[in-house]
Amino acid sequence: MYLYNKKIFMEDKDQCNKCEYINKGVACPLIQALQEGVVCIPDDITMNVTGCGFYVEYERPLKIVKDKEKD
Repeated sequence: MYLYNKKIFMEDKDQCNKCEYINKGVACPLIQALQEGVVCIPDDITMNVTGCGFYVEYERPLKIVKDKEKD
């Protein structure tokens, strides 16, 4: 995760990509704190989010099913 021009960017290594908050479009407490300036990331720092206390594993509602056999 890094900050560039006051925008937050997530990378593949960040736990956020698999989090329910991000995938369901729910307000993430960490992202909100960064947006409001409660938590700051200096412009020249890149950090990987791996142990977030707000993390909730996102489970996809879609299931893979086998094709029905054709008669």
